[in-house]
Amino acid sequence: MVKDDELPMGSSALWNLMLSARPLGSTLDVKRSKHKKLGAFLKVGRAQTGLLLQLPYITLLGLVWVPLLYVHRLHPFLLASMPGPLD
Repeated sequence: MVKDDELPMGSSALWNLMLSARPLGSTLDVKRSKHKKLGAFLKVGRAQTGLLLQLPYITLLGLVWVPLLYVHRLHPFLLASMPGPLD
């Protein structure tokens, strides 16, 4: 789970976190999904579901950086994917 002190977080760091947090034996391959690119995948996460908040910034070098600013931790999708308490 992304902590508040880790934000803002770039998409590469978010992807690495997602890879390390996936269930054992599972894979994440955006290129095989309908989104094809990480940016398109994240756009769905922020536009349709309200799970993520990202805003584009223009850097001093004129590059566009779109960091993750907020994660809606009480979002139903996120709550459903969290492991339950240990018995």
